[in-house]
Amino acid sequence: MLRTRWFWIVVAIGVGAAAGAVFGYGYWSENSPRAQAQAQQEVLRDIRRTLDRCLDELDRAQDRFWDHERRTRALRSQVDSYESLDPDGVPADRYDAYLETLESYNEAIPVWEKLGDSIRLQEDRCHDLADRHEEEREALRRFLVTEGLWNGL
Repeated sequence: MLRTRWFWIVVAIGVGAAAGAVFGYGYWSENSPRAQAQAQQEVLRDIRRTLDRCLDELDRAQDRFWDHERRTRALRSQVDSYESLDPDGVPADRYDAYLETLESYNEAIPVWEKLGDSIRLQEDRCHDLADRHEEEREALRRFLVTEGLWNGL
């Protein structure tokens, strides 16, 4: 009887120690400096991916802007061409085409301005992301140096 009791005590202690080791390892490994550094690196990678997408969108917005700007400039050139045909004004036989071109030009200007505004907003967003990336990168560098995980070389 005494032997059986000691057996169960030893089994209970063994199971408790094993459970403590398993759960304790999970806790300590998740809170270890290396695990914290890996978590910070993942945050840094997420910011970088977001920044890359932002810069890609900025490139596309700039392409749209320059395409629209070329079309707007061409319309302005056509309007100027109609207006320069005669010192007294646009000839009557060209007036309908002139009005149509002028209307297209006038409609293009607000779109051009809106595209320019969206580029400025996208640039600001990308700049903020770049600043955040730099801050997180520097925080990670300081953490690694402080924890002795990187010698700063």
